[in-house]
Parts: sequence; C-alpha cells; structure tokens
Amino acid sequence: RCDGKPWTSLELVAFQQWNDLETGADFEGPGLRRDFDLDKQVRESVGRLTLRHDANAALALEGGVEGALNRLESETAFTLNGAPVALPAADVEVEEQRSEVFLTATWRGWTGMTAELGLRQENSSIASSGDVTLEKSLAFTKPRLALTWSPSGGRQLRVRLGRGVGQLNFDDFVASSSAVNTGVVIAGNPDLSPQQAWVGEAAFEQRFGGAAAVATFRHYELTDVIDRAPRYAGGVAVADAPANIGEGTKDELQLSLTLPLDRFGVKAAQLKAQATRRWSEVTDPVTGAEREISGLRPLECEAHFTQDLPQWRANWGVDATGGFRESYYRLAEIETKKWETWVVLFAEYKPRADIVLRLELQNVFERDVQRIREVYAGPRSAGQLAYVDVRDLEYGKMIFVRLRKTFG
Repeated sequence: RCDGKPWTSLELVAFQQWNDLETGADFEGPGLRRDFDLDKQVRESVGRLTLRHDANAALALEGGVEGALNRLESETAFTLNGAPVALPAADVEVEEQRSEVFLTATWRGWTGMTAELGLRQENSSIASSGDVTLEKSLAFTKPRLALTWSPSGGRQLRVRLGRGVGQLNFDDFVASSSAVNTGVVIAGNPDLSPQQAWVGEAAFEQRFGGAAAVATFRHYELTDVIDRAPRYAGGVAVADAPANIGEGTKDELQLSLTLPLDRFGVKAAQLKAQATRRWSEVTDPVTGAEREISGLRPLECEAHFTQDLPQWRANWGVDATGGFRESYYRLAEIETKKWETWVVLFAEYKPRADIVLRLELQNVFERDVQRIREVYAGPRSAGQLAYVDVRDLEYGKMIFVRLRKTFG
C-alpha cells in the first residue's frame, strides 16, 4: 500500500528437497589401486511464517518463525590394493533440527534516512549415530543494525553491523573421494559447529545517467572458523577433516558497475562488471603460523555484456568470469588450483511469445585448470617438502542448445 494507512500481511513458505548421491571412483597405476565408494542421502524440510505490519508510512514491523529439519545418511568405503582402509565418520547418520524467531523494525525518517533494527534467535540440535555418536544443542543471538542515507544527486550510503551464523554443509560430514587421485584421505566430521561472524559493512553507490557504480567494504570477525585440520588416532595424525579451528578475520573490497552503452553508440546494450578482493587470516592448526582460509578465493571478477535486437526478436551477449585461485592447507600438503578465464558467447531467438531458442558457445578461449600439490614428508610443521606435483587440465569448447516451450 502507498496511502500510509496501517496494513498487515501474512506469508507462509514451505519446501522440501531430496538428494541421493552414489559415487564410485578408482585409480590404478603400477602396483597401486585405490577404490572409493560413497552412498549419500540428504533430506531437507523448511517452513517459514512471516507477519508484516505497516503501522504508517514511516514505520514497518516484521516478525516470524522458521523451522528446518535436515537429515543425512552416508556410507563410505575406501580400499588400497584391495585392503580396506578405515575412514573416520565413514558410516554416519546425522539429523539437525533448527528453529529461528525474528523481529525487525524499519523506520523511514527525514532527508532520505532509513534505519533497520533486527534481532534473531537461532536454536538447533544435532544428533549423530553410527561411527560417530554425539548429541549437542546450539543457540545463537543475531542482532542487526542497518542505516541507509539517500541524499540528492543519485548518491546512497549504506552502513551495516550485525552478527551472522553460517549453515552447516553436510558435505563436510562425510569422507571425500580426493583420496582416489591423491592418496590423501579427507575424512568427515559430524561434530562441527557453524561458523559465526560479526560483520561491519559500508557501501557507497553513485548513479549517473542510468549507470550505477557501487563500492563496498566488509570486515568479518570470525569465530569457529571451518577449515582443514588433522584427525588423530592413538596420538598420531592419520587424516584430514573439516574442523572448527578457532578465530580469524576476513576483509572484502567489492566494486561493481552497471553501464548502459547507448551513449557509446551501442543501442539497447548494457555492460555489468564486478570485482571482489579478499584478505583473510587464521591460525594454521598444523604449523601454528598465520595463513589464509582454505578455499577462499583472494580475487574474483566477472563481466556481462548483453544487447537486445528487437527487430529480430533476439538478444545476444558475452559472459566472462576471470581466472581465480583456491588453496587448501592439509596435514601433509598444500593443494592449489588455478582457473583461467571462462568466456561464454550466447544468443537467444524468440520466434513466438511461447518459444525461446538459446545457443551457447562455452569456454570460447579453452580455459585450462592447473592443480599444484606441494607434498611434504610428514606433517607440514616438519617443513620437509618431498615433491611438487603439477598437473595441467585442458578443456575444449562446448556447445549448449536449449529450446523452451511455455504452455498456458
């Protein structure tokens, strides 16, 4: 409503999803054979009820509840030259019950100022049976304050401070097939707590002639960081597994641009670009030294060009994702993956309102992926580098065709 009178609305959302996965992988070389089998079933059920009340044109209140039930059943087997190898958390059943209540107040004040104050309370319980038997309860209070100021001249300043809690990834609960290719066993760990963070954010947006540029900086104070850590048996490190390794920090600087190209002579065209630079720091559980967080990409960038051709009932464009790097720090190795730039050229033709034909030429410049493994003779803390394994994975161009028909 736009008349400023009180208004109340109720929203109910529910969904359920199933995911059954069977993975079989093997590696064979001179005098060596590795076999890995995984049977995993994941169930997720989520329901959310939201009540919103617009008291007047300046004040809106929103509250609600959300509940989720997640379940994982996983069986994993790994053999080396026909002999079974014990994997931690190879046969587990995990169930997570999570509930959350929330309340948010939004106030639209003078001179383009908007303030949002929110509070969420999350409670969850996790139970595991099988190879790992445990039961624990978790509770997190998540306050949030956001201020938005929109003065004249197409400018906007946004500031946010709040506490966030990540969701657990069930893939971290089970063993990984990486052991087939590398011989490194990455075990599962159902005894994980979600990563938490106090987040401060400041963003400045400038609009000009249909274009928009945004600069955003975020700082994270992390708790219970989920990363790689050694698993011990009899006082000896025998495998890697996801684990909570303590506190850490992360900083992000993100720049984005949306630019219509009519002024440059390219009609009905638009360019969107975004780049994100990340810095992170955490204490390595193997060496005790400071390092970046595993799997966190220090630099990401992308650009998208699109142009409408109404006279031909078509549009075309180019999507480009810049190269990036990921590094994983394990018990006895550092694995680094480097991806080159990925480019997709596409075109869509709409002969009728209910039919769309899309053609894509993917990986136009035949992006390669390089995997570098720095393997140590024992734990990395000993500092004895045994060898470096470098592999270049080459991928060719691909063609994608999609014909979509809408009924009704």
